[in-house]
Amino acid sequence: MAQTLERGGRNAVSAARRRRLAAIALAAAASCVVLSAGAACRRSPDRAALEALYAATDGANWEHSTNWLIDAPLDAWYGVTTDGAGRVTVLDLGEKGLTGPIPDALGNLTNLEWLFLHGNGLTGPIPDALGNLTNLETLFLHGNGLTGPIPDALGNLTNLRELYLGGNGLTGAIPDALGNLTNLEYLELRQNGLTGPIPDALGRLTNLRSLRLDGNGLTGPIPDALGRLTNLDWLSIDDTRACAPAADWLAAIRFSGRRCGAAMP
Repeated sequence: MAQTLERGGRNAVSAARRRRLAAIALAAAASCVVLSAGAACRRSPDRAALEALYAATDGANWEHSTNWLIDAPLDAWYGVTTDGAGRVTVLDLGEKGLTGPIPDALGNLTNLEWLFLHGNGLTGPIPDALGNLTNLETLFLHGNGLTGPIPDALGNLTNLRELYLGGNGLTGAIPDALGNLTNLEYLELRQNGLTGPIPDALGRLTNLRSLRLDGNGLTGPIPDALGRLTNLDWLSIDDTRACAPAADWLAAIRFSGRRCGAAMP
């Protein structure tokens, strides 16, 4: 039987391989971790979250999924790094052929510091559950097919330094909640379908170095509040209906976009 499954595994999309993966997933679901001597055994929430991601994004057809779903420490799974307690701190699956929605269960990886899911075929909304990842420092979701609004829940991620959401199909206004991300250094929302004015709340991002808003349906003048961003060295509003009024601070940074009063290209 084992030899038959091994031969069947040579075909990445074979029925035998899919049955084998299903069996592994079932075994993994029954696994648990011992919290302390004599304590009851329970299933690891991080393992369950990763299994949910694998199931939701067609893990059997990822470009790399070495050791996923095996009954082994999670840091043996491709793209996963854990801390000394076995909690996931890094999930790096950028450009690996993930397709489908981001599952809510990913919000249970509460020790996560770096999440790289860029350059895949992810679809659907950004789940509010990602707002539970309050230890997150880097969030890369750019270059997918995500839709819907940017959730206010991302404003909970006050340790974020890098937020890349560009190259999706996100719509609606830029939420004021992003102004809570006062540690943010890089904010990239380019090439979406965002509309409305640039919010004054972004003027609270005093550590911001780069703000990319180009390729959206944004309107109106850049708010004066952005002039308080003394660390800002790059602002792009190209290919939008927004404009930059005359302001001395703009002359001190790399600016790309239309000046107010200039004709639309």
